[in-house]
Amino acid sequence: MPCCGNTARRTSSVAITSRPRNGGCHCGRTSTRASVSAGLLCTRMPLSATAGKGHTSTATWSSVTGTPSAAVASRSTRCLKSSVLTQRCSVKTTAASKSVSPSAKYTSHLKSFVIRLLWRLKPMDCNKHGLRLASGPCFTHPSFKDNTMKLYYSPGACSLSPHITLHESGLKFEHVLAPTKTHQLEDGTDYYSINPLGYVPLLELDDGTRLTEGPAIVQYIADQVPAKNLAPANGTVARAQLQSWLNFIGTELHRGFSPLFNPATPADYKTVLIDKLQSRLKWVDEQLAGKQYLMGEAFSVADPYLFTVTNWAPRVGVDISGFSNIAAFRERVAARPAVQTAMKEEGLLT
Repeated sequence: MPCCGNTARRTSSVAITSRPRNGGCHCGRTSTRASVSAGLLCTRMPLSATAGKGHTSTATWSSVTGTPSAAVASRSTRCLKSSVLTQRCSVKTTAASKSVSPSAKYTSHLKSFVIRLLWRLKPMDCNKHGLRLASGPCFTHPSFKDNTMKLYYSPGACSLSPHITLHESGLKFEHVLAPTKTHQLEDGTDYYSINPLGYVPLLELDDGTRLTEGPAIVQYIADQVPAKNLAPANGTVARAQLQSWLNFIGTELHRGFSPLFNPATPADYKTVLIDKLQSRLKWVDEQLAGKQYLMGEAFSVADPYLFTVTNWAPRVGVDISGFSNIAAFRERVAARPAVQTAMKEEGLLT
């Protein structure tokens, strides 16, 4: 039976429990039974009601469309104040709804309540909360959009590290090209308007929050998917060791490579930098002896960072061919599907 039509009307009985209040009038707590069709709640208007002090009265409700019918209520010794929220229902109720089991009705009522509650909450992503409700008009609300993170990157730069980590994590994200030479996005946007510092990486979360600095970004990503074991748990010695590696790569390797890309860097200073990098890489090579990855047998977020900065060696004249453990490490990391996917997206692999 359609709930919107010229003659469609269904009724059911509900109880209104009246409780006296301090004033001359009192309001009751109501327990209503409503029909749910296609995930939407069809509200009902009272046709008649009686209430008295200290007793329970019966009211008859009816599904309505268009302009709701006026409520006719008789009062005995106290005024009954009630307010009924109405809404139009533009969907059809099937004939099968007449013979729904009590458990099915309860489930439908609960689902409707959850949908209406989530409508009020924003930002909200049903996937985060494990909700797998049927699609319907309610889910056209902006709060239910399938938002994803954005990673701003420049090909081959240190942003390759979180790019790889995101693919390892399995989280949804969009990679946005932000060349460090032009600082202009493909749509013409000035990248400085997104990151005033002008460098990459920058990770924009689905709520608009922006994170910078590679070591912080990769740890955040790892903590979103603890089952992937991309980083040890916070507060453990192993996590401190991971952070030690991230800091070492950032301050002793990354910082040492950066001036070598600058044409204005004096040649004699470049020689000093290369010698220092060689000594630091020799120590890393020793630490990798007998290990698959920096943290041992398990791949972690420190590994893409080391892989990324050692990619720069041949471009700036740093010879790492004599470091066999680093070479074997790089081969293992390069063979991972997530690494190959990220490098292809940045145009580093064909």
